Amino acid sequence: MIEKELLVVDEAFKNKEELIYSLSQKANELGKVSQVSHYMQSVLKREEECSTAIGFSVAIPHGKSESVKIPFVAFARPQPFIQWDNNEEEIKLVFLIGVPKEQEGTVHLKILANISRKLIDEEFRLSLLKASSKEELYGLLTEAVQS
Repeated sequence: MIEKELLVVDEAFKNKEELIYSLSQKANELGKVSQVSHYMQSVLKREEECSTAIGFSVAIPHGKSESVKIPFVAFARPQPFIQWDNNEEEIKLVFLIGVPKEQEGTVHLKILANISRKLIDEEFRLSLLKASSKEELYGLLTEAVQS
């Protein structure tokens, strides 16, 4: 569900839309999304309804779309950190979730629950911020997504 190619580490983004687009494009390149623009529309619509910044400098944007062919989780640790919304909080960790429309109830909720459970642990969040390689991040994230 998460792959090393879906990890973006220490790249700069102008805003959340650019970050979401970059991760969506990577999912498209791996065959997980058929239409980036359609998927992006579902994610940004969700953001308009309610921010996916959840606290702890973390955001979990997500979209349930017919353009998603295979469930995925993409991850970004932007550098510099970015403003997610109009609040003061800088976002340091971003998990982008994509789930096919027909799996929105089960798979989507399981992924969100697994990630949320791990993010409560401050040590886990710090380990994501301090990880020095994609391999190290991949190991941490694989455990979080599939636990």
